[in-house]
Parts: sequence; C-alpha cells; structure tokens
Amino acid sequence: MWWLLGFLAVGLFLVFWPWSAVLQPVLSWVLGLAFVTFTLWASADICSGIYVKAHCSNSRQTGAVALTFDDGPCAQSEEVLDLLKDYGAKATFFVVGSRMEGQYKLLLRLLAEGHQLGNHTWAHRSWFPLLRPAQMRKEIMQTQTEIERVSGRTCRFFRPPFGVTNPLLAKALKGSGMDVAGWSVRSFDTRGEAPEVVFKRITRRLKGGDVVLLHDTSVPVVPVLKLLLPWLAQHNLQSLTLDAFWAEGAKKQPI
Repeated sequence: MWWLLGFLAVGLFLVFWPWSAVLQPVLSWVLGLAFVTFTLWASADICSGIYVKAHCSNSRQTGAVALTFDDGPCAQSEEVLDLLKDYGAKATFFVVGSRMEGQYKLLLRLLAEGHQLGNHTWAHRSWFPLLRPAQMRKEIMQTQTEIERVSGRTCRFFRPPFGVTNPLLAKALKGSGMDVAGWSVRSFDTRGEAPEVVFKRITRRLKGGDVVLLHDTSVPVVPVLKLLLPWLAQHNLQSLTLDAFWAEGAKKQPI
C-alpha cells in the first residue's frame, strides 16, 4: 500500500505542477493509464504482494517442488490420486466446498495417502473478487468448516479463485490465521491444449522450490501427469504437500 500511495502522490504532483497547456493533459493520460495498469497487475498477479502476501516459491527446497490442484474434488481426482500413488508423490488439493458433498470417500483416501487439503472458497464464483469482505469471509469460512469436519485438521492454506487479490480480500482474510498460496509455475491446463504442450510449458523452467498450479478438473491433467511425474523422478525432484514444502521455514514472495 505504501507503493500505491507513493505512486499517487508523485502522480498528483506531476499533474498539478504548472506545466504547459499541451504537456499537462498528456501527463494526465499517461499517469492514468499507468495507474490502471498497476492496479490490474497488483490484483491479477497473486505473487505481487501488494494486497496480500502469498507463498509462491521456496528457494530452500532445491530438491523438491509442490504440485497443487485446484477446483476439485471431481470424478477425475481418483485417477490423479492413482498416478501420485504410483510415483510416491504428494500434493495439495484446493477444494471447492460445495463440491465436497458426495466425495467424502475420495477425500478420506486423499488424506490417508498423505496429501493435503486447501481452501478454494465455497462456490468458486467468477465474481468472487467483487464480493463484499463479509461475503468473501463467509464463503472461505464455510469451506474451512467443511474441510475441518472431514479431515479433523485445521486448514492452513487458502487460494483465491483465479489467483485474484484485492483490498477486499485482504480485509476478508484479516485475523483468519490462513496463509495465501500462490504459484511460481502456471500450467494453463484449462485451455484445452494437447498434454504435450502443457507438459513442455511446465517443465520449460521448472526447478526445485517451485509451486506448480494444475487443475484436477482439467481435461489433459491425467496425461500431463503421466509425462510430468516420470520427468520429476528423472530430475531427482520430489513432490511435497505445501505443509512439508515449508516445514523448515517459509519464503513469501515478494518479501
């Protein structure tokens, strides 16, 4: 917020300084565009750190990555679990609270096999970033209660829909004790592209300490995992839950 206030102060100084009649309107337009660009980036990039601090990578984990799956549970989650089990990989699943009903057997298996549940709101509404803080908090805490009822554990991590953050979300999360989970490698596996394309996008810059964003609801996720999990094994990279990933000290981006 200090960056934002500083930007506004400099902008107002430049706009109201007695420049020439031609230059002042140009400066106003340029500064207005810059301000809009800045605020859009601050909201769209979960790791910008402008409104909330997010766990996006951990430089201490040179021999491990964190695979994370959003938007489940769903029927395909079973196949995802099968593949993770085959390779001894652990992951964190950011579940939508309203989709947990009828999936309790799957969720109990997920927990029994050493994976972790994260909070991804109750309904994953497309307009979630526009809700009032009280409404946001209600959705978050409703899912929190359901996760704790199923798992018997406190849910530590929250990931906002689409990774969008803003001052409203910051207010909704205040005092919740939850950590916001971001990512450093985004698969874009919901675009409907071929599994090989998604796999290459992930591995092009994947390294130890990265958090990978996937979706167990996406069409190519199973074939992508069939390529990704052997690749991780070949490169001696272990896949951990977020709790284990930051067990020896968390690094938030940016600091």
